[in-house]
Amino acid sequence: MVIFMKSRWYHYLLICFCFSFCTFPNLGKPSLWDMDEGVNAEAAREMLERGDWIVPTFNFQLRTAKPALLYWLQMTSYRLFGINEWAARFPSALMSLGTIILVYELGRKIFSPKVGLYSSLILSSSILFCCLSHFANPDATLLFFTTLTYYFFWFWHLSTSGWLRFATGSAIGFAVLTKGPVGLVIPAWVMILTGIFNQQSRTIWNRKLIWTWLGFLLTALPWYILVSTETRGAWLKAFIGKENIQRFSSPMENHRGPFFYHLLGLFIFFAPWSIFLIMSCWNASKQAKFRFFNLFGHRSIEDDQLKSIQLNEQKYTQKSFRFLSIWILSYLAIFSIAATKLPNYIFPIYPALAILVAKFIITWQENEIHLPNWLQKGFWFSYGLVGIIFMIGLLVLSGTIPIPGKSFLPIPGLFTWSFLGLIPILTSIVLYTLNSKIQRKVLVNIFVASSILFTGSIAAFPPAEMSQFRAPRSLIANAEVCQPEKEIQIGSLLYFQESLVFYGQREVKKFDDLQKTIDFLKMPYPVFVFVEAPIWEKHSHLVDAFYSEAARHYDFMRRCDILVLSNRK
Repeated sequence: MVIFMKSRWYHYLLICFCFSFCTFPNLGKPSLWDMDEGVNAEAAREMLERGDWIVPTFNFQLRTAKPALLYWLQMTSYRLFGINEWAARFPSALMSLGTIILVYELGRKIFSPKVGLYSSLILSSSILFCCLSHFANPDATLLFFTTLTYYFFWFWHLSTSGWLRFATGSAIGFAVLTKGPVGLVIPAWVMILTGIFNQQSRTIWNRKLIWTWLGFLLTALPWYILVSTETRGAWLKAFIGKENIQRFSSPMENHRGPFFYHLLGLFIFFAPWSIFLIMSCWNASKQAKFRFFNLFGHRSIEDDQLKSIQLNEQKYTQKSFRFLSIWILSYLAIFSIAATKLPNYIFPIYPALAILVAKFIITWQENEIHLPNWLQKGFWFSYGLVGIIFMIGLLVLSGTIPIPGKSFLPIPGLFTWSFLGLIPILTSIVLYTLNSKIQRKVLVNIFVASSILFTGSIAAFPPAEMSQFRAPRSLIANAEVCQPEKEIQIGSLLYFQESLVFYGQREVKKFDDLQKTIDFLKMPYPVFVFVEAPIWEKHSHLVDAFYSEAARHYDFMRRCDILVLSNRK
């Protein structure tokens, strides 16, 4: 029984079960979230409709924001499962599952099977990972191929295998097909620094590096050449100039933040495991032999007379911690400098963080590191705070706790789901009380189970409740706008949501002028116009009554009703 519990296949079953619980319930129930989900899902639908696997479009115009790999995955998913929200999100879920398996194998190889198992469960139940596993955007796909890059690289830089170098280059190529230069530049930087700090530069930078470049070019180059040819260079020029250089040098779409934005974000989006972040990073810096004084009684190799084989194992451990630390610090440094800031930009460091946290927890479990009792209880107290903050947030959104000066229509159904915050609160009380009375392994396993239950529940239920207060899908259905077989047109007056195009399955014309909207409504064929109710009510007296209100729905993002106007009586 013990052998079975330690087997790779048992671990796989447990990992897949926990991941499925965190990801698949209600995966397709919420409507698409604007703007990223709406754009990506519709771009893939348009490419599938045209039978075009080369040129991405959105709203039937050239889309230059991202390369095509995510669209290919979504197009395949549409063919298998139909055009719907579940199919649009399934590639992200599938790529996330692949990442979990890779993290397990990497943690298992670098440290131990136990570290591999814990790191995969930690990653599955971290907030941002769970959210992006549900989200139809390229981040989960980029994370998979970035992790695959580092997985192959770890084996490659410890050997002379040519096929591992080729596989590393191919993984980089797929990452570049997913999100562009970020899939190449930062992994290359991590590899360079790892080679320098681990004194293996000659192993990495030699003639066999040609295999890495060959794998990369054979994977990424053909599509970039084809899309540039098809668009006469327009796609590549906009993608490199606007979506990469300009995004790095100046804030785009008002996504700005201070230098410490991403560091602070880790404590929010890596929750609930962020309660171990500081000590895990401290442990990693010591093991990587960054020269800090010892704290909390952790032993260093200078204190022991190690035999040769033990010394070699210690050097391997140092290389492992250096690799993971460089992986994390490189992304943090680069994106802290970048002008445009979003939490998902440093998403590729989450696998490395999960492995470091898992290693710290197991080291602590096995009494290789001694922590004061107050610090151990601090972990569990912090977990309770996560539940309290979550509960207060949903109580505010549900209207149970009013906020002076803030006017918005509450979402009453969130009151019920606010009680999910009791999961970490009650767990923290139990762990705090039993901290010195039961084995640490039992404490940690209770925490793991609670984290998976909490994260999986908040990913499945509150978003579905909030989706009822989003307008596009309901308006399209209630006004019967989606009629691909008929000659109709759709417009929007100062209200454009990307998912309108997906749900309407046709171009949405954008107007910022009342007269143009009126002229549009006077068309001889059926026309639908989406507009915020306050805007239309302000100007409706200037318009002859030749239109009808086809549908109305509240949108909590705009904090008002949205109307669908039609020239049909």
